[in-house]
Amino acid sequence: MQAESLKFSELKPKGMESNIFMYHLKYLINEGLVKKSKNGYGLSAKGLNYVDGLSSTNLRPRKQPKLIAILTIQNSEGHWLLAKRKTQPYINKLMYPSGKHHIGETLDEHLKRESLEKFGTQLNFKYFGLAEIEILDGDTLMSHVLANVYYCKANISLPYEDERFSYQWHPLSKASDNLMPGTLDLCQQILKKDSIFKFSQKYTV
Repeated sequence: MQAESLKFSELKPKGMESNIFMYHLKYLINEGLVKKSKNGYGLSAKGLNYVDGLSSTNLRPRKQPKLIAILTIQNSEGHWLLAKRKTQPYINKLMYPSGKHHIGETLDEHLKRESLEKFGTQLNFKYFGLAEIEILDGDTLMSHVLANVYYCKANISLPYEDERFSYQWHPLSKASDNLMPGTLDLCQQILKKDSIFKFSQKYTV
């Protein structure tokens, strides 16, 4: 991490036998994390990507906020499409359909993919803002998401139930223990504003 490339003798820890160190170095090469060049050994593109996600203090993978899209749909009756989780965490909670942003995707590509995967068609979503939501259980941070929030009005059939979610239309008229933290607040934010918003909130469950 601290050099463009190093020779074998510069890499090998003092006191370690060369054949033992070469065994581990070959493993990293075979995994595609290290590459050999005329100047020695250096990180490959895969290796650079890996170390980019490490903590600079303990060199362990660093957990970061999830980047997702939240897709809010309201039908002509004013009800909202919600997904009921069938797995942990937050099993049996109702939430807006959402999906993780894949690395290499643009915002538009992410939105189109999620719309097709979840609803089988391209819906006319409007970008509504950015939401940051943290959910804590006591002092333990359970979830931290950054979400691009989209909205549209559409009368669509309920998506097919799968092993992770079932779907329903919900009036979202008042708070409920079954609602995912932030769901009602986002609904109210969307209904009262036509412009792009920034929403940030912490919830304790």
